[in-house]
Amino acid sequence: MHSGIVSDYHIHKNKIFASNTLTTKEFEKFSRIYDILTEDLEMPNVIIFLDAKLETLKSRIAHRNRSFEHQIEDNYLINLKRDYQDYYESLKAEGQRVIRIDTTDLDFVNYNEHYQYILEMIEPLIGGTNNE
Repeated sequence: MHSGIVSDYHIHKNKIFASNTLTTKEFEKFSRIYDILTEDLEMPNVIIFLDAKLETLKSRIAHRNRSFEHQIEDNYLINLKRDYQDYYESLKAEGQRVIRIDTTDLDFVNYNEHYQYILEMIEPLIGGTNNE
């Protein structure tokens, strides 16, 4: 049986968010510390980007109803999408195992068939799944 760790978080996404929320001076300081802390960090075996169109992202954010997300502006989301896409492309260029899945028309939280579809897409990258 193949065992592993699945996480919806990796420290590398901190830099993407920091570049969109910190001032230039703060980001420069953050980057210096970040680079020191992550220089020897291993990359994940596989990175899966779950992407969606802006309107879908906004709908999902509204549905979560987190108070700190109520004031998120479109430009912020557009910039995050752009930066994630740039990061995805740089990982591909480095030969990392990455896959981008457009989830605009998928609701894998509420529909098992959508969840199964995503599993089928990532299974070749992870060498099988354990559906227990």
